[in-house]
Amino acid sequence: MTPAHPRRSLPALTSLRFIAASGVLLFHLAVGHDLAALPLPLRGWLQAGYLGVTFFFVLSGFVLYYVYCPEREDAAPQTRLRDFALARAARLAPAYYLALAIALPFVWTQVNAGAVSSHAAASALVLTPALLQAWYPPASMVWNAPAWSLSVEAFFYAAMLPLAAWSARHSRRAMFALAAALLAASVAIVHVLPHAFDMTSADGQKFIGYFPPFHLASFVTGMATARWFIFGPRQAASTHTALFFASAAAVLALLGWRDAIAWWHWLYWALVPLFALVVYGAASLEGPAARVLEHPWLVLLGDASYALYILHVPLLMWAFGGMPIAPATGVAAAAAIVGLSVLTYRFLETPLRRRIARL
Repeated sequence: MTPAHPRRSLPALTSLRFIAASGVLLFHLAVGHDLAALPLPLRGWLQAGYLGVTFFFVLSGFVLYYVYCPEREDAAPQTRLRDFALARAARLAPAYYLALAIALPFVWTQVNAGAVSSHAAASALVLTPALLQAWYPPASMVWNAPAWSLSVEAFFYAAMLPLAAWSARHSRRAMFALAAALLAASVAIVHVLPHAFDMTSADGQKFIGYFPPFHLASFVTGMATARWFIFGPRQAASTHTALFFASAAAVLALLGWRDAIAWWHWLYWALVPLFALVVYGAASLEGPAARVLEHPWLVLLGDASYALYILHVPLLMWAFGGMPIAPATGVAAAAAIVGLSVLTYRFLETPLRRRIARL
């Protein structure tokens, strides 16, 4: 089947990346503060900002399938593995290794303070540059904590072309069934494993939270949603807009009132399909929402959101030595980090990406 939507840029999705990255930044700025006096929705949004990472995983699956899938639904991607790997390296490497260089002195600081063992530090120094730290819990958060998710992304990149080839031999329904099965397995593992074994240690919690296969459901859900968007029945822009607002409102409600939801630890898994609906809706928006999300300034911030995400913790460590940070100071720091992320995107990421892509 040929695509229902012609292949084009999707600037609204780029802008959503900035919103998700900002949520992670605000989450870290809120660490150590007493949020009890804040209104319930605001408190919940700040406490749940880390879930912007799950949104990134869903969005990554959508965008990669959208970019690399062929014109026919039953055809495997024709992209050479070398070209795919170079493109992904060009996307990740410049800001990733800049962040590691900025954060490197703090590895030694953590060891000296007794916060990290020498074994964990040595493991991190070997595994983190290779994007393998999330596979070994003691190393996962040592050298620039947010980088664990890039280790998961690297796993997704390795799985993407085989998954796309598999999807070409199976129906859209089968692909959604695979996503649902992976999500159910992740829920079962994350909630049953701690009761079956003693997973209360810090490393046990890191294993549950960061081990890459546990996040594969998010990525495959994004891929399945992109396939539906490209090859499924074409929906009116008004339908996309309604889906976007309805799913975004559900996400905000689930996050904002998380403290009032007795079964939050089970219900937050519903964010994966809700994030997929947000992405699906935003891919073909119309009206004022489209004009906002497609505004060039917001799209630029979305382009710089990866630098914002990967650099913000090292920069905060250099500026303040750690958290908590006074609220007024945190606002100024956030603005400065956003500005630095744009500069990094324009003058480091973009030129280096072009050079790497030409190799």
